[in-house]
Amino acid sequence: MATKAAKKTNRKPGIRYIVDAKGKKVEVLLPISLYRRLVEQAQELQDIRASDKAVKKPASIPWEDAKKRLGL
Repeated sequence: MATKAAKKTNRKPGIRYIVDAKGKKVEVLLPISLYRRLVEQAQELQDIRASDKAVKKPASIPWEDAKKRLGL
């Protein structure tokens, strides 16, 4: 069994958990500054993924189609 000192060192400052009747964590309360940082990081990751996807799919068409479009 962990001591009180050990329990305190395992906690993240300002983060609180809501538990159900069985003690299972079901919700979390975060400081607003941490929440904003997490949202910003999630948005950045979404942008990076979209950029990676765009780079993998170059906007090109087959040469024969290009010639037809240009009337060649």
